[in-house]
Amino acid sequence: MVVAFYSPLHGQAGTSSNLLSIAISLVLNYQKKLFLMESHFEKNGLESMVIKKPKQVEQSFLEDFGIDLIARSKAMGELCEEQLNNASFSFLDNQLHLLPGTRQVNRDIFEQSIQPTILEVLELANQYYDMVFIDISSNRGELTNKLLERADLMVVNLSQNPCTIRTFFEETPVEKGKQIYILGNYDKNSRFNRINLSYMFPKLSIQNTVTISYNGLWRDASYEAEAISFMRKQFNANVRKKTDNYAKEIKKASLQIIRKAGGRHV
Repeated sequence: MVVAFYSPLHGQAGTSSNLLSIAISLVLNYQKKLFLMESHFEKNGLESMVIKKPKQVEQSFLEDFGIDLIARSKAMGELCEEQLNNASFSFLDNQLHLLPGTRQVNRDIFEQSIQPTILEVLELANQYYDMVFIDISSNRGELTNKLLERADLMVVNLSQNPCTIRTFFEETPVEKGKQIYILGNYDKNSRFNRINLSYMFPKLSIQNTVTISYNGLWRDASYEAEAISFMRKQFNANVRKKTDNYAKEIKKASLQIIRKAGGRHV
């Protein structure tokens, strides 16, 4: 199943952060096998949250991994599962695979070579993993539109800014397939909380909208490439404690995705 994480504005709703924390939750709590990738031409952030780069090889550390490696390998023949494995980083007992995004700085080359490769990798990974999560650029270009069209489930990441939400619904009048909404970097004390926003925007119903609060400890762990160990500790803790609301929210979002996917949970 292909799950596209999308936000109409970059950097406001914690899209990449939400994707990663939910993916880790699905592996740890529901024993899913996931493949993570992204379509950004620039500002590829997923790997920075889980991979510590050796200081001495900062510029070249990821050159032997990622979508660029697969694009170069295509000339040698048809893509296969082994190429995905060789180009990806694996975590959590090989249940979570991350394909780093492009290092390409030439947009023309990216559009001619990398974009078609992203679509091919997406279809290939979908054959071998329970779910493929893709972090999609907020730029509504040709690639973004193709990926949203292809996705089995679209996870729309929104802020609590009603102007932004209104613009999104006005510019995206047609919904295709299944969708859920995440209010990211959520502040429950805001006047524009989930309940009030659902009155303003009926599509943000209780059945298809979840919240993920801002969490400073999670942010710091992500900056230090400790996202996985942080989430592991969260889910090992007693989630009934009031201080563990973040873990509860992530598990709720994970369960929402499983339900929308038509799967069963344990």
